[in-house]
Amino acid sequence: MNANPSVRRGRLGAEPRRLHAVSGLMSRQVVERLWISQPEISHLENGRRTIRPRDVRDLCVLF
Repeated sequence: MNANPSVRRGRLGAEPRRLHAVSGLMSRQVVERLWISQPEISHLENGRRTIRPRDVRDLCVLF
């Protein structure tokens, strides 16, 4: 496993991005349900933001 935090965030962010794509939800619906901004969800899905335990929990409930 790569120890680089950016690589790990990118790999972890790929799953919410995939789930978002197959869910049929529009980005607006995702950000409203997760109570985060559009830039935040984009950064999370692209590995530019650390995924917190709360994010994982909320993503599991949503998807």
